[in-house]
Amino acid sequence: MTYTILKTGADELQVRLGDGQFARVRIMRRVLQNSGCLHIAAAATQTDENGCVCVDAGGRPIQSAFGHTMSAEDSGSADIVSATIRSIVAVVLGEDPEIETWRDDIHAECNRHANLRSHIGAHTHAASPLAGIFER
Repeated sequence: MTYTILKTGADELQVRLGDGQFARVRIMRRVLQNSGCLHIAAAATQTDENGCVCVDAGGRPIQSAFGHTMSAEDSGSADIVSATIRSIVAVVLGEDPEIETWRDDIHAECNRHANLRSHIGAHTHAASPLAGIFER
């Protein structure tokens, strides 16, 4: 699986996924008031080629999200913050994260739940008609 960045904004990316689908990824960063730690999150939304949001049969946007709170020490390193942002974006787009420790079995399960590609598939099946399911 791959993706190509088509456009970048202040806190947003427009990407084309390797299977030809499109997505917008919004990246949010904030310092937690009680700890001083940096929290980074990304929300991916399926779009069409023009950037218009795709919705499911119920009219809801097809989205996924993932976030991570960094230690206070790591929050001070530009290299670690950049790697974390790239890894969070990778996770919501169904890619392997750059941070190697996020690839272990424990993290892999969380990563699968945040994968926009899985959400797209689930929404597709959730909207499919029941006709034919009970006929054998």
